[in-house]
Amino acid sequence: MGMKKIFVDVFMLICIILFLFSAWKLWGIYQEYKEARKEYEQLREYIQSSDETDSGLSDGLGEGGEKGGDASEQSAPIRVDFDKLRELNPEIVGWIYIAGTSINYPVLQTEDNDYYLHHTYERKENRSGAIFMDCHCDRRGDSQNTILYGHNMKDGSMFGSLKKMYDIDYNAQADFGQHPFIWLITPTGATEYEIYACREINLQEKEDREVYLVDAGSEEEYQSYLNLQKSKAQYDTGVSPQASRKMLTLSTCTSGTRDGRFVVQAIER
Repeated sequence: MGMKKIFVDVFMLICIILFLFSAWKLWGIYQEYKEARKEYEQLREYIQSSDETDSGLSDGLGEGGEKGGDASEQSAPIRVDFDKLRELNPEIVGWIYIAGTSINYPVLQTEDNDYYLHHTYERKENRSGAIFMDCHCDRRGDSQNTILYGHNMKDGSMFGSLKKMYDIDYNAQADFGQHPFIWLITPTGATEYEIYACREINLQEKEDREVYLVDAGSEEEYQSYLNLQKSKAQYDTGVSPQASRKMLTLSTCTSGTRDGRFVVQAIER
């Protein structure tokens, strides 16, 4: 009986230690989420709805009042004070906005695709990271395919809502039609994109990795690329992408496999 009691006591002690360790880890994750949310919420003072008047903000106007792409024919729903944002971090190259969703963030870009996986726009180490542009893309959004990465956060922050909104395999109620447009605003222009393909890919598959093509060798190759992406989509959005237009790719990890990614692809309107 003595040995049995010792065994039970040791087992209970181990369980308590494991419980306390797990609780400590969860508390740490919660605190990081909380800190990241607070940090990004502070940026709301640098953006404003376009129907408000404030001469200190721009809706995609760059130096000299020029606009990129078709921005002269478009009116972004928000205006962004990039001058003030770049005082906080000069690596802020744009802002991504999807109306009616939590996706309303600055876009960062640095020399690699690792740093902002684990650092916020304030360069603080945090598992939430930041939304960042592929280091091979033109920071003005002039690449044929501008690629943005963001974590699939459990609290829905960053790109944590993409699968819920657009992945019908993950959420049978997902309806791309509720949020079909994506805005990418940079200091030189504001461009609206329309979603044409959504799907999960596996980084172990060579053809899937081609999702991350930045620039094709020719217009014909680019059109072939666009057609392939559309043919592999989970569902048809009714949008036919043309090589005369730039595209935007949003990429986030999946919880299913280490090499799984969920991508949302959109074409310039």
